[in-house]
Amino acid sequence: MARTATIVRETSESHRSTLKLNLDGTGKTDIDTSVPFSNHMMTALDGIPLIDLKIKATGDTDHAHHTVEDIGHRVRRGSEAGLGDKRGIRRFADATVLPTRHCQSRRRHFRPPVLRAPESRKASNTA
Repeated sequence: MARTATIVRETSESHRSTLKLNLDGTGKTDIDTSVPFSNHMMTALDGIPLIDLKIKATGDTDHAHHTVEDIGHRVRRGSEAGLGDKRGIRRFADATVLPTRHCQSRRRHFRPPVLRAPESRKASNTA
């Protein structure tokens, strides 16, 4: 069973948005939303999950939140439609945070912060 969805929506705020989603894809994205930051955030998913995602949205660039909001709704609806009856889905849980591919090359330079007692506590502990 193919786990895919195509959602097309026209609204007064975002004019037209189209989402094509393949939950069993290869990790390719093709994003064009007319909102540069939204393009960046959606493209950051490239290759992390093996989901093919194509989004085309033209809309209200004076109030970009309408377009971004509509994209969020389309991704949710597309995911629900693609999952269908949700057979074979297992819960994934982990205590670690999965970084995006943009962060992975910088991760080796990460140094956790050193926790120190406030100066007032140091003084009272030494007296």
